[in-house]
Amino acid sequence: MATNDTDEQRLVFDSLRNGAPGHDTLLAFYDGCAPLAVDDLRGLWRGGAWATGTRFDGLLERIAWYGKVFRGADDVQALLFQRPSTLLGWLNRALIWPFRVPERRGLVRHPLGRARLRETRFRGQVSVAMLYDYLPIIDHFRRVDATTVIGLMDLRGRRDSQLFFWLGRFPAGG
Repeated sequence: MATNDTDEQRLVFDSLRNGAPGHDTLLAFYDGCAPLAVDDLRGLWRGGAWATGTRFDGLLERIAWYGKVFRGADDVQALLFQRPSTLLGWLNRALIWPFRVPERRGLVRHPLGRARLRETRFRGQVSVAMLYDYLPIIDHFRRVDATTVIGLMDLRGRRDSQLFFWLGRFPAGG
């Protein structure tokens, strides 16, 4: 993508991030973004999500989701939180034990957030996707610019539950 295209894409992203776009608008933007490789995601990323009328609207904010850390193709921690969440503890006290994440003080990770990265074909392009080890979820990523990616969470068997989110590379996106 040329620099001008990237700058224009970033302006569109910023307006989407600060607005309330619908599912179709976000899907069109996502489809226009470039694919990523596994190594493009290495590092700590801070995230956020759009409300598009699915059952997941507001969930990430309620559970204090921070983002994800990608260490390599087989070493991903997808569920990083700013603090231990009482909502998460209520959902399953037997499985939820916070573990410290050394990249950033105060962050905790959830054991169900372990995942791996693979290149997959989705919506006509091969790009990196994150497959959770213990959840029937695949997050498909596309590049907005050098420090920002857009993701589309695909919950197996539930197209009505797709979640659009973004990740900004820490500290640039933080």
